[in-house]
Amino acid sequence: MKHIMLDLETLSTEPNAMITAIGAVVMDFEQGCLREAFEAQVDIESYSGVDGFHMSPSTVKWWLSQDKDAQRHMLSNTMSVDTALFQFMGWAHAITDYKPKELIVWGNGAEFDSPILRNALLRRFDSSDIWDFRNDRCYRTVKAVFPKIEVQTPPLVSHRALDDAKYQALYLLELHKHVGLWLP
Repeated sequence: MKHIMLDLETLSTEPNAMITAIGAVVMDFEQGCLREAFEAQVDIESYSGVDGFHMSPSTVKWWLSQDKDAQRHMLSNTMSVDTALFQFMGWAHAITDYKPKELIVWGNGAEFDSPILRNALLRRFDSSDIWDFRNDRCYRTVKAVFPKIEVQTPPLVSHRALDDAKYQALYLLELHKHVGLWLP
């Protein structure tokens, strides 16, 4: 099994949110380290003429109050939403050797990262079989069960999808080291 930590940046909190960034990293629980990583920034203009994605004024307003480094990063090296999703699918298939049941996807909230990405993949490519829905995992829940374990390394840029995914993954690896999480 391959475990990845997924983090999205979006312009809404709805299941059909416009994705502005995808960050993911493979977690190696046996070695206690991070492996392959994926990152893509989405050009929000690529949603022009694309139906079915949601942008929330309150989320946009929230983004305007965030750190300038996070805002700059969101606008740099962007690609179309279709390219970002297609590249993520290729990355996910490559790390599992095209075996969707071998991928376990962790996100920071049972109703955020995984469902939003699955929804986008379904809308744009009529595909949501990158991983089996039974392999969704909630990092936030596990973290809440063990609130006293902390990781000292903060994200390099808060709300940069890959940095957040790495931080969350390191935290989960640390939890596993201390309490021996049961993992397939």
